[in-house]
Amino acid sequence: MPCEADFAQKHGVSLGTARRAIALLRRHGLVVTVRSKGTYITPVSTHALDKQEMKTDAKEFA
Repeated sequence: MPCEADFAQKHGVSLGTARRAIALLRRHGLVVTVRSKGTYITPVSTHALDKQEMKTDAKEFA
């Protein structure tokens, strides 16, 4: 993934919002962040996506 600042700029959101979004993805196991290396998307098979939980968490951005 791009760095947080590039992610925020690309999606037209503040840096804080981008950080919260990435933290949400991390919490659901969709990405992993390696210090001083970056944030990487995890393979689909490594996480169980709970759609209802994602919808509930996504409300914080609405």
